[in-house]
Amino acid sequence: MKVIYDISVLGAGKLDERARTGVYRAVEGLAHGLMSHDDCEVMFVGPEFFEGSVEYWRSSPMLRDAPYAYPPYRLHLVDFINNLGYRIADMQPGVHQFSLWKVRGMARRLERLIHFVAGPAPITHLDKADVYHSPHWAIPEQVRRSKRVQRFLTVYDLTPILFPHFFAYSEEKVMRETIAQIGPDDWVFAVSESTKRDLCNHAPIDPERVFVIPLSADRERFYPCPDPERQRAVRAQYGVPEAPYLLSLCTLQPRKNLEHLIRCFNRLVREEKLADLHLVLAGAKGWKEGPIFDAIQELGPLKERVVVTGFVADEDLAPLYSGALAFAYPSFYEGFGLPPLEAMQCGIPVLSSNTSSLPEVIGDAGILLAPTDLDGWCQAMRDLYADSALRAALREKALAQSVQFSWERCAMLTVEGYQTAVTGSKPSLATAGEAARGESAIPRDRRPLGVSAAFRSSDGTRRMERSTRGQSSPPDIRRGPHM
Repeated sequence: MKVIYDISVLGAGKLDERARTGVYRAVEGLAHGLMSHDDCEVMFVGPEFFEGSVEYWRSSPMLRDAPYAYPPYRLHLVDFINNLGYRIADMQPGVHQFSLWKVRGMARRLERLIHFVAGPAPITHLDKADVYHSPHWAIPEQVRRSKRVQRFLTVYDLTPILFPHFFAYSEEKVMRETIAQIGPDDWVFAVSESTKRDLCNHAPIDPERVFVIPLSADRERFYPCPDPERQRAVRAQYGVPEAPYLLSLCTLQPRKNLEHLIRCFNRLVREEKLADLHLVLAGAKGWKEGPIFDAIQELGPLKERVVVTGFVADEDLAPLYSGALAFAYPSFYEGFGLPPLEAMQCGIPVLSSNTSSLPEVIGDAGILLAPTDLDGWCQAMRDLYADSALRAALREKALAQSVQFSWERCAMLTVEGYQTAVTGSKPSLATAGEAARGESAIPRDRRPLGVSAAFRSSDGTRRMERSTRGQSSPPDIRRGPHM
């Protein structure tokens, strides 16, 4: 079966490492999985970020043996422009690296200008392909005109439609246009049952043409790393002190609800008089991140105990995860939830919101609470700090849950979807989301998940908190000025 797979997202990440977000990891992981699948003959394209996509394809040991489905003259054009940039820079003796970067940037803008004037590069081999799969961007018009190829689009979440106030630009418009483009003959991969429900509720799509394909986390990047020297080196590199810390990793943006986490940390440390606990916020700045830094400043002297690392390189993620007491993820809404899975795969306890897709990913292997539950989050954080037996139990559950997800399985289910479209056979993917949750693998009697003790409420009383599992719809979030 011949499959054309769009790697534009990988091109964006090649040009700017800050674009290596969860979608980037998903597109890359599936690309590697498809290359290893015996039933697929894969070709790659990059309609968006064309030059970056070509660079990624050529530099990837996993992908470069597959054809690139564009005319050779467009590939030669990329080479010519990039080489021109280097040649201009080499003409300047002692050129500074920043100057080289500027020259290459000019060369890339020239390529984009040619792309704009000459139009998108025509995709070759469409007349021989069985499937065209766009794992992020809208399907190109040239592909839509093809009567032979089966068209697939991956949908990760509908956040711009459900929560437009979380965004700074025109994401809602772009998302609505992309969803509206899905026709009755198209097929969709959703990364969770939650995303499938949201999509079918907001678009006239036949649910039988929407397959749930859970994602995974790269086992070469995310693994238990108990090496104290490696952990110490990573701590030093990102300014994390030699002290216990709770970790949250995400792009800094309103949807991740980090202000709530900061408030919980502040209350916990002050009321319990914890002298050593730190909060580490890892990840690149996104948009509307100002209120997050305002919340840190409001901590007064405790602001020194909140570490904002910025972007963390791939090779440093496993030691950073593994060195944490626990991973905290109070997100309002997720399409899948890769960071909690990455944390579980590194063998650390997870405290997460109970909204959208997160219960599907975490199952019974973590503490799940409403994202606005101040008392519950404070109590759970206190338990994770003080109770080593709880941490050990959750580590065991986290590792057991994480093995339910793999890129090999993701690729297998994806190929089954392709085969359904090409052969017209009945879909066999109906229970994919349920299987990925690992419900049969984790007995329900092994759940040390409720918050185990009382925590003082703001009025001085004490009360018991319990996890609320399975809440599938996001909370009713009011639009505030900080959103």
